Amino acid sequence: MGPTPASAQAHESLTHICLKSFKLHFPLLRFLLESGAAYNCSLHGASCWSGFHIIFERLCSHPGCTEDESHADLLRKAETVLDLMVTNSQKLQLPENFDIHPVGSLAEKIQALHFSLRQLESYPPPLKHLCRVSIRLYLQPWPVDVKVKALPLPDRLKWYLLSEHSGSMEDDI
Repeated sequence: MGPTPASAQAHESLTHICLKSFKLHFPLLRFLLESGAAYNCSLHGASCWSGFHIIFERLCSHPGCTEDESHADLLRKAETVLDLMVTNSQKLQLPENFDIHPVGSLAEKIQALHFSLRQLESYPPPLKHLCRVSIRLYLQPWPVDVKVKALPLPDRLKWYLLSEHSGSMEDDI
């Protein structure tokens, strides 16, 4: 493999820890990602650690069953974290050898999520996505949801600037 996460910067180590236990540390991880924290090691890249690999590794290691609400909650939180990583990326950087082998009742949904990320990576990002990322980066380092809501823009544009999972934007507009 490559360097260990311990050799990464302190704030990235916190992100790494939160990614490893994203269900438990979900609010903090969300705050870090919305504040611009890297989802890959910025010193060594995905060869050190990658948020995408960590999230899918956790999803695939929890087989769940049809009645298992905790697995559905895990999937919802994983989708939110993945969406935040995509929303803050001009060019999606998935790790090499990013293959998954999900099992259990949600294996099909996990596989579909993986496939959608592969599709996003294989095509150049659309101009509207690049604009959204640029605006979001300009509004950082703090979570952008409050700043976006304060912009003198139409509600539909505010909704687009926010991540799909940025809270209850529809209720607040």
